[in-house]
Amino acid sequence: MPLDRFDCIIELAKLSIPIIKLFKLFFKKLSREGMNNKKSLKLPLFTQMNSNQIESLSQSAGKISGDLSELVRLLTQADLTLAREPNTIDNRPIIKIAGRLPTHFDGPLLSIVLYIVPLIDPLSDQDYYHTWFVTWNILINSAIHNFLQLARTFD
Repeated sequence: MPLDRFDCIIELAKLSIPIIKLFKLFFKKLSREGMNNKKSLKLPLFTQMNSNQIESLSQSAGKISGDLSELVRLLTQADLTLAREPNTIDNRPIIKIAGRLPTHFDGPLLSIVLYIVPLIDPLSDQDYYHTWFVTWNILINSAIHNFLQLARTFD
């Protein structure tokens, strides 16, 4: 049985929860406390990253936070709109915001894996962080994909 528009908005809200939690987990892991949680793990104060890569990494949290806030606002607005006018909802802004989330983390994630993870000593810790970031990337892309698939079902 296909979902009606109201149920679709509820399901989109549910599908946004893993996206929000995964981004929170990512930035917590990337923080000094997350990367240096082991006594033996100390990152150097330098890297081979260029200024643009460092700036992109530093701005990614703000961009992602802004888009997630906007996504929650759009879902709330859609819910309120459907309560008044059951057949009027514009899914394009929701799709646009969710669709651009990967653009905010693809570059920074690549920089982390290429420039920061190799600085970690010992090698077993490098393997752990590399695997963690790769797994996180798969999970966040799957969560965004699932969200977008449902968002595209109503227009």
